[in-house]
Amino acid sequence: MSYLQEAVQEYAQEHGRDNRDCAWILSPFDTWERNPFYEGPAVRHPEADCEDEYEVGVATVCVDEDIPF
Repeated sequence: MSYLQEAVQEYAQEHGRDNRDCAWILSPFDTWERNPFYEGPAVRHPEADCEDEYEVGVATVCVDEDIPF
């Protein structure tokens, strides 16, 4: 199981390095991962239903169009 977690982390790092303006990266395993290179304002999780501490409408996410699902 740790191999899969490492693969997802590596995917987020590689795509995050190229997309520093995106707060969240969608992995090929259909999970949202924080972009370790993002340095903007705090952005809530793309699937979060609450709007308590983050500004509405500022979610910036990156989706790889090559993912088949």
